[in-house]
Amino acid sequence: MLTDLDHKFSQSQPALSAAAIIKRCVHRGFCNATCPTFIESGTQSRGPRGRIYLIRDFLQGKVLTAEQRKDLDLCVACRSCETTCPAGIEFGQLIHIARSMLEDEYPRPWKERVLRWAIKQVLPYPHRFSLALTIGRRLKPILPNPIAVKIPPKNTNNNPQVPVTIEEHQVPNPVNKHRFVILLTGCAQDAVQPATNQAAMHLLSALGIDTQQHPAAQCCGAIHASLCDNKKAQQRMKTNIDAWWPLIELGAEAIISMSSSCELMVREYEKHLADDTEYAEKASVVSRLTTNIGEIILAEDEQLSHFTLNGEYKNLALHAPCSLRNGLRKDEIPKQILSQLGATFSDTEDNKICCGSGGTYSLLQPQSSLQLRNNKIKALTINHPSQIVTANLSCQMHIGSGSTLPISHWIELIKVRKNT
Repeated sequence: MLTDLDHKFSQSQPALSAAAIIKRCVHRGFCNATCPTFIESGTQSRGPRGRIYLIRDFLQGKVLTAEQRKDLDLCVACRSCETTCPAGIEFGQLIHIARSMLEDEYPRPWKERVLRWAIKQVLPYPHRFSLALTIGRRLKPILPNPIAVKIPPKNTNNNPQVPVTIEEHQVPNPVNKHRFVILLTGCAQDAVQPATNQAAMHLLSALGIDTQQHPAAQCCGAIHASLCDNKKAQQRMKTNIDAWWPLIELGAEAIISMSSSCELMVREYEKHLADDTEYAEKASVVSRLTTNIGEIILAEDEQLSHFTLNGEYKNLALHAPCSLRNGLRKDEIPKQILSQLGATFSDTEDNKICCGSGGTYSLLQPQSSLQLRNNKIKALTINHPSQIVTANLSCQMHIGSGSTLPISHWIELIKVRKNT
């Protein structure tokens, strides 16, 4: 697909990057088959191919109407289209570039600006988020339903919390006692579901691997990036790199997060800071160190001899977050580990279709988000599973807000085997 840039974009590096991506499009339309908003609407402009045409028109200097800009806003950025594109189009990168450029060209109405500002003032800050969550829970009975459904209860599943430090049955190899990884705790994880990080720390401890957290580490930058505040997103990335770097120099073996969306963001620091002469090399190191906890578990204990399930888990519905499946391409890890430990799984439908959480998407596009959530719950529960397991907190909260089944992070289903 040819793209002749308008003269005002001819020297713009983002525009040139977008044009290079668009030129590889071969018009097959396979991408529409896995696009949640195209499937829901049946409208070309709400599918990847139609959005590429809109972005091309914008880069060529054509004025986009409010409805056309809405079509671009309604993209969940799930990247599912990338898994079916024969040309390997990086649509996630393309839509981010286009949205960032549109923010400069078309100022948003004041209500949208206020909402986006509020999100940036609360979500990336754990203490502010925790306070807002506490207030929201108390006011939930009188809040409008679209807001009330977003507020999770104190626990989103029925699994008991795992203490952070449990000495019994932990016999780390003395040779490995100084091994450690860096844990990115996340903006909301400890406020909404603290058992997840605690379970991860417990399992790694059984393998003789400690977890380290740095108090100066902040939000990974995903929230600001999703709102096209790229400058602030990069500032947060650099703050995290500065916080983690002394630990990396001390021998940190990996950087982990229990939220696959955060894991993906940190994994892509290298891309976001590629042109920063001061941070590009360090960002590359951070990206290479970013690892899924399941990879560590399998590498250290392929037979999973240290672990067992903490309950009888049969007929589970496994939800693979888009960040884990389309971004990291590691969606088989949870099922591999849980199956090996004896869990069984229910057949589900539309596994490549997004649940509609999309980070800040559920706040910015509530109507579309709720419809996609309801579709996903139906697809996950079609064969009457006992519960739902996932690998991403925002998906867990989003699906949990509409499902009657308990929903857990998969790592919480595992415990350390006695006398290992």
